[in-house]
Amino acid sequence: MFDRILEKFGSFAPDWATWQAVSILDAAIMLALIAIIWLLARNKTSAQFGYCLFLLVLLKLLVPLEIVVPESLARWTPAQVVAKFIPKSPAIETLAAETLLAHESVEVTVENPPVEHLLKEANTAEAPDTAQIPNPLVDSQEQPITTPIPKPQAMSPVPPVTTPIAKPHTASFFTFLMLIWTACSSFMFGRFLLAQIRFHLRLKAARPLDTACLDIDFAELCARIGIRRPVRIVETEAMASPAVWGIRRPVVILPSGMSASLAPKQLEWILLHELAHIRRHDLVVTCLQRLVTIVHFLNPAVWLANRAINRLREYACDDMALALTHGSPIESGEAFMHVVTHAAKARPRLTANIDAALGVFDSSSRTTCFQRLSRLLDTNRSPKVRLGVLSICTLLLAAVLTLPQIRAGADKSTVEKPTVEETTEAAQDKKATPENEPPKAAKSSYTKKAAKISGRSMLLTVVDDKDKAVPGAKVQKRVWPVSGERFKFSQNRCDEKGRFRVDLPDKTPDHFTLTVTAPGHAPFYASWSQTHGSEPIPDSYTMRLDTGRLIGGIVQDEDGKAIVGAKIHPSFTIKQRAENSSGTRSGQSVKTDAQGRWIFDGFPAKLQQVRFFLTHPAHIDSEDKGPVSKFALSEDAKPKSVSVMKRGLIITGTVSDENGQPVENAVVRYHQRGHGGNEPKVSTDKNGSYRFAG
Repeated sequence: MFDRILEKFGSFAPDWATWQAVSILDAAIMLALIAIIWLLARNKTSAQFGYCLFLLVLLKLLVPLEIVVPESLARWTPAQVVAKFIPKSPAIETLAAETLLAHESVEVTVENPPVEHLLKEANTAEAPDTAQIPNPLVDSQEQPITTPIPKPQAMSPVPPVTTPIAKPHTASFFTFLMLIWTACSSFMFGRFLLAQIRFHLRLKAARPLDTACLDIDFAELCARIGIRRPVRIVETEAMASPAVWGIRRPVVILPSGMSASLAPKQLEWILLHELAHIRRHDLVVTCLQRLVTIVHFLNPAVWLANRAINRLREYACDDMALALTHGSPIESGEAFMHVVTHAAKARPRLTANIDAALGVFDSSSRTTCFQRLSRLLDTNRSPKVRLGVLSICTLLLAAVLTLPQIRAGADKSTVEKPTVEETTEAAQDKKATPENEPPKAAKSSYTKKAAKISGRSMLLTVVDDKDKAVPGAKVQKRVWPVSGERFKFSQNRCDEKGRFRVDLPDKTPDHFTLTVTAPGHAPFYASWSQTHGSEPIPDSYTMRLDTGRLIGGIVQDEDGKAIVGAKIHPSFTIKQRAENSSGTRSGQSVKTDAQGRWIFDGFPAKLQQVRFFLTHPAHIDSEDKGPVSKFALSEDAKPKSVSVMKRGLIITGTVSDENGQPVENAVVRYHQRGHGGNEPKVSTDKNGSYRFAG
């Protein structure tokens, strides 16, 4: 159980660490810029301006805005800098299942395929002469290729179902750090909720204060400050200083006996200060501050920004109360000192330290009290309550420039365009192929384009579990440059002796991976990450493939009708070199035929449980699993296990500009929970219309 938890956390730990590190850098840079702006403008503008400025630091962590810029411009952004020091997650390292679900599978036409007769039923006249087996782990830009593939060895009978013994998961530093973060965040959130409940119960026992007995008109104070909803006043011994509580039903809380010990002008200033918090909706902001602190408690910039926000909030409320009171600054200062003195005497006697309410007076900080008192007694300073036009424009400009996250996009120069010959050949194949026949395999553009690299190479040898050569095995190479550019992809096949010489890049890459697949064998994955302490890429390497088996099934809808073109994504851990411990998942997929049948070649024979995901444009994504005996196939068997997919909804709409004219070729996406970044998308037609099915 604990190993499963570690494995689950380990799959998210690199992404979590990257998110935390980027958030820390983003917030630190933004806090430094905000602090410089505030230091330059604090003597010329109001405290409310600084309050809004420092709130932008927290908003950047809350608002998921981003802008895409070319990679050459985003090289020194926090995301790019962090990517050089934190290892990529397994899904990113290998383009595993979650990433490859958005890519189209490439079908390979096989001569005399071993699974041809498995798909033949009563309607043999319409069955094709060759069976199409989608080739796994192929990049989305690859074109189909026609290559003879040797016939795999016969599969052994299916063994009885047993429970596999899971290998202990080796947790990384980031995994344990994420576990600690999760525990601390959960504890802080539980403590926050408990404080709200506890304070709410104590507030019910507080004694309501009759406003008619006060020496001031409380209703007139509410109207003066602009509050039209009812506000109650209560007294309690649980508070050492005045506070406010309640977002929907605000309550002003006074320590017991304080209202009777204050002069009318002093009480007026204190109540105006409390009402200013209600008028400004400070409780909502405080709640958001605490939630951000719970999630980003590892971020020093969050604590510093919260400290500045809390102080500037009190300054702004002081100014608003001072501007609206009928008393003098001296009387306001005396009221403040009376509350500070009362809080200093009463706090040691309190049995419960309740932080749930928005505490207005912080008597524990002598610096804050001295600065607030100095501002109140400064007769040469006129309190500024409203933001000026220049301040509003500055805030808007700062928000537009600092809130969006900068994300690197592909430069136009790095996108390879197909040649004229390839485009013409593809068009001819499409034209020559009838609608009722599967598309013919075309030559791969990656195979025709040999890598022109003058550097060294690696001799790759592919053998089976009996050390026999595996001829015709497909070798896929992916290279991520250190500069953060788009990864480069190429693929080739081994010779009859199972060997292939892999060209290595001139410059040491950030990440270098090889994925090998072959019919009748489970895939193999090897990676070398140069920026994280991995050993150099060797001059030769031998991959030993495990035996694979055939699995298959039938996909139907709720009415028992076959679903054509459903994609099956088997989920299992790919065999890796001993030095890799990322737990990479398979990204292979196959499609169902006209009878809803599917066959997958290459499922590890040693696994006793099968799990796969089903996707189809017109149906809801689903999952199926069971013992391997339920889905395993021998050479003379046909799929029998049935998986059911439910129909999805059809979403339609139109996209128009501000003048009501339809927008053509607009990309429309919608978010599906659990899909990560693989969000379905469609483009609008000439009438601006779009349609999602499923």
